[in-house]
Amino acid sequence: MAAGGAGTGVADYDPVLPREAEEDISGLSPSTPFIRRPVATSLLMLAIFLAGLVAYRLLPLSALPQVDYPTIQVTTYYPGASP
Repeated sequence: MAAGGAGTGVADYDPVLPREAEEDISGLSPSTPFIRRPVATSLLMLAIFLAGLVAYRLLPLSALPQVDYPTIQVTTYYPGASP
């Protein structure tokens, strides 16, 4: 009988797959290595986050950037009209 009691289903769950099932799904999904290695996944996520944070801090920043706003000039000529 399971430690969690009969019918609870809590102790019945085993996250480690048997060898037969492991061979069947090894090439099935690209997420399989990340599910199997949660510590390595967490460390990879932390490394990507820190790299993004460093890259964000290294972005150039200008208080008043040089921006050329587009302008349109319309000229009309009315013969006989004064300016």
